[in-house]
Amino acid sequence: MSDDLSNVFENLSIKQPMPEPSSSTLCASLSEPNNQSNPGRKAKQVLYIAVELNLEEMNTIISSKLPPELVNGKTLKDEFHSTLEFKPSDISKFPENGTKCSVTIQGFGSSANAIAFKVFEIVTEEGYKVFHVLKEDGIPHITVALAPGIKPSDSYLSIRDGFYTEFIEPITVIGNIKYYYPEYKPKNR
Repeated sequence: MSDDLSNVFENLSIKQPMPEPSSSTLCASLSEPNNQSNPGRKAKQVLYIAVELNLEEMNTIISSKLPPELVNGKTLKDEFHSTLEFKPSDISKFPENGTKCSVTIQGFGSSANAIAFKVFEIVTEEGYKVFHVLKEDGIPHITVALAPGIKPSDSYLSIRDGFYTEFIEPITVIGNIKYYYPEYKPKNR
């Protein structure tokens, strides 16, 4: 991780406490929702909202934190993000497209099917916590590598059902909120 990025949010003060989870999802919210980044685009046109992470920085973390034998038989992703919500119904509850965030990774899960980093927290540069809207049993994650035929959205199972390793010190990386539209095609599924 580059020194200038590792200290960006060092003295960050959180402006909003994390709300209690609802029965099946965590609500994504800011204390003052104000998403005007694309007022002409409706939520139904957004395929998903995520925090996109720097490829070089993620590859450095992968090479320093994951034993190489874990990746054998799997394809390493060539882009990294943590999905906040798939097919959002209300984009106003998310920060604007392009908003800089710090993402805290607390460990990784590995299985025969996938490797994924477990996301602990996402905080905007302004100090607001950003939350994932997940399926009932979902876990905030970043897909790292997949075996053939495994969907990226199911890589969280490597954390839940696989072998989970927590880092001694959490890792913080910098990313940007990104709105993905239906015409978006991932480079490597």
